[in-house]
Amino acid sequence: MSLDNKVILITGAAQGFGRAIALDCARNGAAVIACDLDDCAASLELIEAEGATALGLSFDITDNSACAGAVKQALAKFDRLDGLVNCGALYGALNMGPFEYIDPDEWDLAMKVNVRGTWQMCKAVSPCMRAAKNGSIVNISSNSALFGPALMCHYVASKAAVIGLTRTIASELGQDNIRVNAVCPGAMNTEGSAKAAGDNLQAILESSPRPRLNYPFMEPEQVTGTIKFLLSDDSTMMTGQILTSDAGMTTL
Repeated sequence: MSLDNKVILITGAAQGFGRAIALDCARNGAAVIACDLDDCAASLELIEAEGATALGLSFDITDNSACAGAVKQALAKFDRLDGLVNCGALYGALNMGPFEYIDPDEWDLAMKVNVRGTWQMCKAVSPCMRAAKNGSIVNISSNSALFGPALMCHYVASKAAVIGLTRTIASELGQDNIRVNAVCPGAMNTEGSAKAAGDNLQAILESSPRPRLNYPFMEPEQVTGTIKFLLSDDSTMMTGQILTSDAGMTTL
């Protein structure tokens, strides 16, 4: 399973899962555009250490013109875009608590970043992918959208929306040979997870009675292979699909 000669843009790549995805793409032959609201210099250094050609971009995925501008910069350097991974999202910065007490402004911000940001990036890459009649978009949802843990209603609702977004955009882009899939990871050992969970970690992990492998927190590198598969030519007949990688936490 190779990404040789592919050009992949990853949002949320300044740290955590997004950085791990970017590094895995680089190790498997892709040129990488590492994007985030925060500076991606540290990630870019690691990516280039893998021998990959890379570009780092800092912009706000909730800014429609900034999304289009980032794609324009990527095309100016690489002349094409084969894949997009929408990993940029609000998670650790959200205040967790009972749904009755979630601040409406924070609810709106979660939807703006996690849903609108994903939609806008899909929209930004669609013209060049349509022109090439090829492309793979991978949206990062969450297993929380499948089993509904307590105390994070705004985050869960936003990630459930990403699933619906994935399926409808897949329907619209399929005629141009563009695949759109989503991955629902479980809790990972990242900066965002540590910040989000806090004292509620055990309650969140125990809120599902379903069996799971012995991974309270998975490492990001244990999930990146799923992303790589969806970006690769090994998954050319898959679109509109939702893949769960969560050590069995949502096993039915």
